[in-house]
Amino acid sequence: MTRVRGVILAGGAGRRMGVAKEGVAVPGGTLLTRAWDALAPLDARPVLQGASRAPHGLEPRPDGRPGEGPLAGMETALRAAAGERGGAEGVAFLPLDLPRVTAPVVLALVERWRGLPEPGGCAVVVETRRGIQPLAGVYGTGLANGLSTW
Repeated sequence: MTRVRGVILAGGAGRRMGVAKEGVAVPGGTLLTRAWDALAPLDARPVLQGASRAPHGLEPRPDGRPGEGPLAGMETALRAAAGERGGAEGVAFLPLDLPRVTAPVVLALVERWRGLPEPGGCAVVVETRRGIQPLAGVYGTGLANGLSTW
């Protein structure tokens, strides 16, 4: 079975919110604890991408190109996941500010992604009534070069 790494996208200073996003209270905890809970069923402890420090025992990982937005963070995470010991073939991304994405949603995305003919070069993303949420989904590590180009 293909390994999928969980990554919480935590870049951005939270200027629009006026505080650090990870500590914002939402029903059931904080934005960070909700994201952690949603990714907890995956193979490895989630990474906090775009962070220089991480609470709750999460592994912090700074973006490879700080300040260049979420695609740069996703590229960094895809490359790291492919290169880690036992390398992951996919990364389940979840931005901090989508607390309604739960573990069953993440697991359904992973299963859909695993069912693709060539999952390493494909992505499956969340779609809501408001449209596609491309930062929440499962991406094959083979997409890192494409993100570099974008």
